[in-house]
Amino acid sequence: MVMRWLRRRVRRLVAWAVAAGVAVVVAVAALGVVDPPFTPRSIYRRAVALLAWQRLPPHAPTVTLGRLPRHLVRALLVAEDARFYQHHGFDWEEIRKVAESEEIARGASTITMQVARNVFLWTGPRVRAPRKAGEVLLTPLLELLLTKNRILELYFDWCTFSPGTIGIGEAARKAFGVAPEELDVTQSVYLVACLPNPDLYCGEKSSRRHAARMRWIRSRMNAAGAVAAP
Repeated sequence: MVMRWLRRRVRRLVAWAVAAGVAVVVAVAALGVVDPPFTPRSIYRRAVALLAWQRLPPHAPTVTLGRLPRHLVRALLVAEDARFYQHHGFDWEEIRKVAESEEIARGASTITMQVARNVFLWTGPRVRAPRKAGEVLLTPLLELLLTKNRILELYFDWCTFSPGTIGIGEAARKAFGVAPEELDVTQSVYLVACLPNPDLYCGEKSSRRHAARMRWIRSRMNAAGAVAAP
């Protein structure tokens, strides 16, 4: 009796695991043609606004990558993932540097890993280990099922540029009153310099840190061959 019960439980768990895996694959594949209507972070943000009796505008998807300014895309790549178009989701060279580095705050998350986090995963402070595991599982799927340009579009659409500001469309309008495709070089660098941690770089007491990051991004943009993008 006990063995029969155990076999039923195991079969049920395997069935649930297979169904969950298929659902994840379908969800990732759908991102190639459909913009996600919400993410865990956006749901939390709207719940907080609702409790405060605030009404947030609907999240509008960003323009296609081909319409975004080239200098905006270049600023993001040099700041966040210079080998984005060369690796397959994990930048092993950067991971090696992090392993050898003594800088505690240094990270090696690629743009694809950040998309996995921003679109699918909860980003609260108490779920760091499960979130990292989720990133490791989702990143190869994103790279396998989506194009590099589509991954970049999802990044621009769902990354947080400042506390409470999700997506390049909302960030451009809030900061400069323009559409994303109208951002000039300085405005692009200003916004990208808030990434990937707006609380650190764009908080109320972070003006010096933000200015230093802007200078660093501009210097990397001016460096010859800093980014190899198609």
